[in-house]
Amino acid sequence: MRMNVPNQITVGRFFLGIVVLVLLGMFDWARRDSQTWMIHTAFWLFIIAALSDILDGYLARRHNQITAFGRILDPFADKILVLGSFILLLGDGFRDVTAIMSRT
Repeated sequence: MRMNVPNQITVGRFFLGIVVLVLLGMFDWARRDSQTWMIHTAFWLFIIAALSDILDGYLARRHNQITAFGRILDPFADKILVLGSFILLLGDGFRDVTAIMSRT
């Protein structure tokens, strides 16, 4: 099965989202000085994925290549990237445990 370019970009964005989530999931606030590269990499991959969303939508409409596969995977890839990132940013890896413990 051959995929058109907008669908290939969408699949790439899905995998970029997974990489962003892995990087955010591995981050530990206690070791933040040695792990800043994770946050920087996750940030730039997030930006690239967000811009690719604009590009694949433009190409699909411009070349009339809107498919059922793209209509399903595009919003799914968006939700994985955005909601997954927000959820992980609220997790334990981004909490300063020492500040929480000093308040009690």
